[in-house]
Amino acid sequence: MTPVTATPATPHKERIRADAAPGKFFVPPANEWDTLLEQVQAFVTTRQTTPPLTFSELETEADALLLEQGLDAHYREFLIVLINNEIWRPVVAAIPFGRRTLLLPPCLRATQQCKAEFDEYGLLCEQCGGCCIGGLSEAAEALGYAVLVAEGTSIVSTLLEQGAIDAVIGVSCMPSLERTFPHMADKAVPGMAIPLLQEGCENTLVMEDWVRTFLNLSSEDASGDYLDLNALKESVETWFKPDTVTEVLGTGITETETISIDWLTKSGKRWRPFLTAAVYEALRSGDGRPQTADHRPQTADSQSAVDEQHPCPSVPISGSPTLHTPQSTLHTPLPSPVHNVAIAIECIHKASLIYDDIQDRDEKRYGESTVHEKHGVPVALTAALFLLGRGYRLIAECGASPEQTNAMLQLATRGHCDLCLGQGAELCWMEEPTPLTADEVIDIFRYKTAPSFEVVFGLGALLGDAEPAEHEVIKNFSLAIGIAYQIQDDLLDYQRGGDVDDVKKHRPSIVLAIAHDRAEGDQRRALANAWCNNSGLDSEATRQIVSQLGAETTARELLERHKSEALTALRPLKNRNLKILLHRIAGKLFG
Repeated sequence: MTPVTATPATPHKERIRADAAPGKFFVPPANEWDTLLEQVQAFVTTRQTTPPLTFSELETEADALLLEQGLDAHYREFLIVLINNEIWRPVVAAIPFGRRTLLLPPCLRATQQCKAEFDEYGLLCEQCGGCCIGGLSEAAEALGYAVLVAEGTSIVSTLLEQGAIDAVIGVSCMPSLERTFPHMADKAVPGMAIPLLQEGCENTLVMEDWVRTFLNLSSEDASGDYLDLNALKESVETWFKPDTVTEVLGTGITETETISIDWLTKSGKRWRPFLTAAVYEALRSGDGRPQTADHRPQTADSQSAVDEQHPCPSVPISGSPTLHTPQSTLHTPLPSPVHNVAIAIECIHKASLIYDDIQDRDEKRYGESTVHEKHGVPVALTAALFLLGRGYRLIAECGASPEQTNAMLQLATRGHCDLCLGQGAELCWMEEPTPLTADEVIDIFRYKTAPSFEVVFGLGALLGDAEPAEHEVIKNFSLAIGIAYQIQDDLLDYQRGGDVDDVKKHRPSIVLAIAHDRAEGDQRRALANAWCNNSGLDSEATRQIVSQLGAETTARELLERHKSEALTALRPLKNRNLKILLHRIAGKLFG
């Protein structure tokens, strides 16, 4: 392989951009691109890295390649783009053309000649032939791409929020790529980028042959390798229709059964059963390990043949994690064990909501009267106990192997006990509130929320025959994400105009705990009074003290730390589907 001719290597901390203006990103000359690509492809093949990667992980990979090839550090950002492309290449190749988006920047147009107008989505190209936009758009649309000619950061963010993106082929300047990357990474959206040959806001240039090669990426051996989570979510929704539930639980003969089944089939997001089924399917769909790819582009005809042979229509669900493949790995119907366990999880969850509503004295849920408001506390408690018992019985009789069933019951009951300990600690504290340290609040979070995540993911992993290392990843991920979720909830409660439900109910607050840990003298006494007199943060004087002590900033730093720990926990995963799924869950929770 011919090495790239480059300036002598310099330490990263002293790196220079010899070929770029100060403050600009360096883009190598066009005659270096193909050789750099070959080096990156060889490097990625040897590293066997599983997507998605965080930006810090990509930086680490780029630094390793710089050292290996003896390249100057000002190649670093460009190599990050190429490494990210190669890591996502097999994933993008598996997604049908009709579910990909080509994003082109308006700055490619010939400004003096262009007569095209803009609408809210971007440039409306008139195919005049004055620049490359028309030809690239025509080629992409012929394959089935959706094409947008718009500035990358804002439009990608909008499409991500709408859940309308399956994969992105994007052309952009390096600064715009840097701004867009966090949005893509948070959602674990497969994306490949072609940097512009130079920065600027008009009359820019791009390597058109690279764009066309990326557009034509396809893989005939990708069927059965990736999940269609939209189809799975729709399938799980059908499991909770009244007729389906009664098939599993039986017809409600007694009034207690009728009340319980009615409550179980009420509105709900069904995230817990969906995520259990998703983890199961991610493990069931193959090892998901990155393969050594054939990087030669295939023709549109070959992709059409794949699409025709393996049709998989899908409509994105806004806000939900989404993956698509030419052939869904979702086997229909799913085997009864995961179906039964998913319903069991919802039974246990709906039982816990009855208890929560009673403890919080809530009168409404899903826009209707709560069970205890409608039927009285004694009947509501009985219905909750019935759902708990029925849930555990469903796990015991789900049809899995004796070893799997035993492990699932152990996991579910251990999680149940831990959640009760966390909830109990909070309720007992509420009866006789005293100032809590930040560590004590985190301990409550550790028991109150993290076990729920571990049970939901872990049951699917047990059914999917996860390896011990994968169970360990799920355990560590669940702990970090559970704590982060509660910290975020406290921060939302703290914000003016936000959901102050927890503030009014005087639950332990990480923000108040951090402030009290730091306070001295009159401030400490005032915060202790806020804890003990049930005023919490619902006081302007308390908020001023908290602000002066920088507690909110520290809480946000703590949130970022636990979010980072959650993503770091996923690094050992080699199952691509499982890793993408869990990354998307984190993106959904903290987006």
